Amino acid sequence: MGEAGEAFRLSNAAGGRSAGRVFARFSLTRFARDKRGATAIEYGLIVALIAVVIIGSLTALSGTVQSKLYDNVAGALP
Repeated sequence: MGEAGEAFRLSNAAGGRSAGRVFARFSLTRFARDKRGATAIEYGLIVALIAVVIIGSLTALSGTVQSKLYDNVAGALP
């Protein structure tokens, strides 16, 4: 006797792809073409880079600015 599992299997009469595979391919293609998420990530990276530059500049200049400010305040006081 043959296997019973094969008798219950539905065949694809048209010989094409199943609807699930077509939908999955369409969804993946649409996701790959969507650039909105990439743009948001790029803007986030630019903002993070600017923040790092500002923090680095303030850290490097803080000693100089602090000493000049202290000297000005100390010179203005009697």
